[in-house]
Amino acid sequence: LTLLIGLHAHEQASAGSGGGLIWAMPGIWAMIYSLGLFNCRQHLPTQATGVAIFLLFAGVILLVFNWMTREVGGWQMLVSFGIGQAYLAIVLYWNLERHGGSEEE
Repeated sequence: LTLLIGLHAHEQASAGSGGGLIWAMPGIWAMIYSLGLFNCRQHLPTQATGVAIFLLFAGVILLVFNWMTREVGGWQMLVSFGIGQAYLAIVLYWNLERHGGSEEE
């Protein structure tokens, strides 16, 4: 998906009509990662669903914000994935690592 959108943006830039859909990439990435977490939730602690919900909403907010401005900032990846990954790391540590690797305690 990233490759196709990137190639489309390159073609659009060559034609002189802007950057295509590059503005949508941070939101799309966050939403796809969210879908992956939703899909794996049976193998993850139940609190990981909160991470998936956060990333889904972050993706929607990024899509709306970037649609209005048509600009992409590096802070968007930091906010969505930085907070999302830190949140997931805390959930996994709290549920798995601090008990020595077993969920049952």
